[in-house]
Amino acid sequence: VPRVLLLMASAAAHMDDLDLARGLANRLMERHSDFTLGGLRIWPLKQPEDWEYFLEGLRGAGLPE
Repeated sequence: VPRVLLLMASAAAHMDDLDLARGLANRLMERHSDFTLGGLRIWPLKQPEDWEYFLEGLRGAGLPE
């Protein structure tokens, strides 16, 4: 899964640009229809709460659990 799409979708959702966030999520799902948030491995972020914040944005973008 292209990580850049995940980062952009999460960031757009946190910036309340839901049209952009959902568009990016749709691009990702078109290429990887079996993608789920549950399948993501935790990225090595310095703070555990950063991972949760990242996931919150991806949920806001409409990516499936």
